[in-house]
Amino acid sequence: MFEAVPNRSTDLPLSIGTDWTGKVPLDRLSLEAENRGDRDVGVGAIVVLDDERRIATSPRRLAPRQRAVLNYDMLDAEPAPTPGETAAVRRIEVALRGLRAGVSYRVSLGNLTFRRLPAVGPIKLEPVAVSARAGTPVRLEWPGAKGELGESEIDVGLKVEHGGHVFLETSTQMVASKREVRLEPVDLSPPQGMPGGEYDVLADTRQVAIVGHPRRRARVGSIRVEESPRERLLRAHIGRHRGAPAIFVDDQPYHGLMYMTYNLAERYVRPMAEAGLEMVSFDTVCGFHPYGLGATTWPEPGVVDFTECDAMATRVLAAHPHAKLLIRTYIACPSWWAEANPDECMVGMTAQGERIEYEEKPGFRPGSWASRKWRRDLGEILRRFVGHLRGAPYGDHVVGLMITAGVTEEWMMFGSNTGGVLTDYSLPAQAAFRAWIRDRYGSEDRLRVAWNDPEATFEGAKPPLPNEVASPGRGDFLELPRQARVADWWLFLSDLTA
Repeated sequence: MFEAVPNRSTDLPLSIGTDWTGKVPLDRLSLEAENRGDRDVGVGAIVVLDDERRIATSPRRLAPRQRAVLNYDMLDAEPAPTPGETAAVRRIEVALRGLRAGVSYRVSLGNLTFRRLPAVGPIKLEPVAVSARAGTPVRLEWPGAKGELGESEIDVGLKVEHGGHVFLETSTQMVASKREVRLEPVDLSPPQGMPGGEYDVLADTRQVAIVGHPRRRARVGSIRVEESPRERLLRAHIGRHRGAPAIFVDDQPYHGLMYMTYNLAERYVRPMAEAGLEMVSFDTVCGFHPYGLGATTWPEPGVVDFTECDAMATRVLAAHPHAKLLIRTYIACPSWWAEANPDECMVGMTAQGERIEYEEKPGFRPGSWASRKWRRDLGEILRRFVGHLRGAPYGDHVVGLMITAGVTEEWMMFGSNTGGVLTDYSLPAQAAFRAWIRDRYGSEDRLRVAWNDPEATFEGAKPPLPNEVASPGRGDFLELPRQARVADWWLFLSDLTA
């Protein structure tokens, strides 16, 4: 029995599990369950393998007082196993989703069964080629395929891709009849604003192999898209409305509600459109993203590729044709830039005063925000990105950019949450600090009074060491003038970030 009374509402899973060892097939999983509560609940399964993979299914809804066998297609789970795969399991968990505060949930669990899908011989399917104009629906129809399906029908996921990025997603079915196998027709709607060009249609046919194609990524068609004329660019600015800052679009104040997401699936974006929420934001990259939330757009000197942004904008507009796009873009230098410019990268210092070549993630050395070369080079990539957006067929939906950087995309200084290491002690940062205090104080006499240090000079000024930064003041406050140099260092880093 799984019993819970959450103290807050959450869409995050609440799970219980047990250690269990054995080798099982991973195609399908069935779970006997009974909801003994008065509210419906989502029930999912998580299978932890010996190789540390955690394969999580989508939840199945269980109505109040309902008893059922819940069937999960593990080939739709994340991460999806290989069709026909057998693996060693070390733990099984059951997860409840969609919980509401103060509600008593009681779910009884029974047998759990793993099952292998029948092996299906390869099917010969001829790809189709169609042309479409952005903003106009197009139908994909396949002739009958040769082969045996083994089941009456199989769900098939379809992705429209270009350059390795997904522009559109939909689904269909592969259906078996007495004489042939048929991939059901699909109506696609390339949205107004979709870039023109050649696109591949890739099919995930799960356990069914298509002759001559990789399993789960069979190229079953192509679409040539012609761009449609766009409207004029939007005019957007920050102004004051009734005494408070506000976003203005075409001189009209916007209420500010925005849907920001890392998941652009239609089932999430379309409800926002139906609710009347006009502004949508998603994550893109200028350069490199150390947390893996976007594709590298500056893979080598002189080369930029903003295809991922094109794909994201297309997916939003397919679900929300009238969306206004406030695009987030993370700026950071790729590893090749850091290797070519080591003196322009951030330097960390331990509490013991040891200088280190700081890495936020293994292989990622951030460029110093004080480096003129970093600012110039990343500024050029940003300039090219802005030019790309202004010229894109969806440019008439873009209201602006939100530039992000640093720890967790929040402009926090790298090293600020790692513990024991502070940045930035690079030569560019030290030079910028000396220029900052020169501008702040104007004369060394004023600097010496402020720092209570008769020996202080502009040229000799150095950032405080980590142990000085961490030394106690008066509670949460610095003690001046004893810690004036620390205060100036923090103010300098704030100005540098701003």
